[in-house]
Amino acid sequence: MCQSNDHAKAQSNKATYRYITIILLNNLISLGHSFAPYCYARTQECYLMKHLVTFVLASQYAVVEYRPGFFLSGPFMNDAASALPRTLGESITAELRRMLVEGELVPGQRLSEATLAESLQISRNTLREAFRILTREGLLTHEPNRGVTVAKPDIASIIDIYRIRRFIECRAISQAYPQHPGVLHMRNAVEAGVQAREASDWIAVGTANMMFHKAIVELSDSPRLVAFYAQISAELRLAFGLLNNPELLHSPYLDMNAAVLGCLDAGKPYEAMRMLEDYLVQSERTVLAAYERSRNR
Repeated sequence: MCQSNDHAKAQSNKATYRYITIILLNNLISLGHSFAPYCYARTQECYLMKHLVTFVLASQYAVVEYRPGFFLSGPFMNDAASALPRTLGESITAELRRMLVEGELVPGQRLSEATLAESLQISRNTLREAFRILTREGLLTHEPNRGVTVAKPDIASIIDIYRIRRFIECRAISQAYPQHPGVLHMRNAVEAGVQAREASDWIAVGTANMMFHKAIVELSDSPRLVAFYAQISAELRLAFGLLNNPELLHSPYLDMNAAVLGCLDAGKPYEAMRMLEDYLVQSERTVLAAYERSRNR
């Protein structure tokens, strides 16, 4: 009887490893990497391993690993860029972008070089490098004799951001499956949002909402899309900043986030996609209405 159970377990593990290898192989082929056949050649060896299975590949998308009892993780499922070496300027740019995404910097806020350089413990030259990058991305504005300020998105930018969100997020969620690590990240974001709501911390609720949508993009298994969405997230948070009442903006979407997650947990990605489409249309209308009110003040 024990041998029969062991055999069944071995067959289950074999099927799991085969599934993981196919996922990895498909990702590599879609990225155009010539070493994808190497992974396939290693498949039989993977069947026999009972512990950590690690594929090591010669690229920036180098390590994808599977631990029995856990889910596939690594750069195809998460933000690969965070694991790569960065220059100081790139790190500071990423930190400023995070501050924008989490609402620590708001539209129209003037950024003092001296204050920021001191708080980040960097030189002004390094800070200016980050400013230049974020200005090119449309997140900051620079005016002679006035310095650098956080950008205020215009109506065309808001419409374009939501167009991109629908294109990326809806497609990503339509191909999701309940065991994807991105779904776990979505669940963590929902729980963080609920905790923040209980503490009446609506800025933190907004940050949890941003993390929820970042996790949706992770469902695409594309590090490039995740990196691109980081910029979109910063612009989106600036658009949210136009609404002076964060509770009014974020409160309705906590339950919507939970409902979308529930569809994925139930194995209904297309239903989740339709729900997300309606969700994003409603969100866009809310932000555009806030933009119009801000112009009329």
